[in-house]
Amino acid sequence: MCWEAVGFRAMVKLILNIVVCLLLINPLVTLAQDGGLTPTLNGENGINASIDENYYADELFEDLYDSEDEERVPPPLRNGLRNVFSNLRTPLNAINALLQLKLELAAAEVSRLLINSTLGIAGFFDVAKKYCAIEGKNEDFGQTLGYYGVGEGFYVVLPILGASTLRDGVALVPDGYADPLSWLVNYETNIVCKGIKGINRLSLDKDTYESVVAEQLDPYLFLRDAYVQNRRCNVND
Repeated sequence: MCWEAVGFRAMVKLILNIVVCLLLINPLVTLAQDGGLTPTLNGENGINASIDENYYADELFEDLYDSEDEERVPPPLRNGLRNVFSNLRTPLNAINALLQLKLELAAAEVSRLLINSTLGIAGFFDVAKKYCAIEGKNEDFGQTLGYYGVGEGFYVVLPILGASTLRDGVALVPDGYADPLSWLVNYETNIVCKGIKGINRLSLDKDTYESVVAEQLDPYLFLRDAYVQNRRCNVND
């Protein structure tokens, strides 16, 4: 790596650390004074994990997996919907790849956006992957912060949103502003789209979730460790 790149990375790391520290000082102090801050917030996370599981089982997917519903919403349609949402977040991937100096990945994401938005019919078909062998990779601001040395902080299960860390939770704010969907539709429509995206994503991966809950003595600990390890791999790739 050339000295210019090293100097640029050091400067960005300093700026990001200062910004994150300023954002976190006040809420962290408040939590500490209230006695609610622990290394992993296990008590609160256990409650949120239980809420998410009950919400998942009793409300969101009670009807989605009936045989009649599966016939109405077949897997190819669900996969196409997942591709559309994946295509919409491609600019976010490209921006964060560029911030992490992953120039080839940034170029690949831009290529995927152009190809799939046109030949792939608004991203419904992943033409770039199937015919051009251009693989996509999710990049977010949490990974960017990690790339510049910002620590992950404690693990937390956010209501509805699921597993996260302090760093990744803070990163949701800039990710939300940079999400193209937030610029294309109004706030209410964006929330609905996020809900549809989450339901569709989990509908395609329901068996994995159920197997974890059924086979693990403590699904919370398993999911926590899996999430943290996966995020560390994504940051260090």
